[in-house]
Amino acid sequence: MDPKSNVALRANAGGPAPAETKRMIEDRLSRMAVGEERLAERRGRVERAIAELGRER
Repeated sequence: MDPKSNVALRANAGGPAPAETKRMIEDRLSRMAVGEERLAERRGRVERAIAELGRER
């Protein structure tokens, strides 16, 4: 019963195996980057809308 071998064998999706853990981390970092881009775009739209409203007054 080698704990290291036992963890390495659990390579299913969401499992604790090192390769799967690395894959999940890379996936989450990629998703976070996409989310940050979307948020920046939305903030830009809001800022432009506020500026436009200020010009209309």
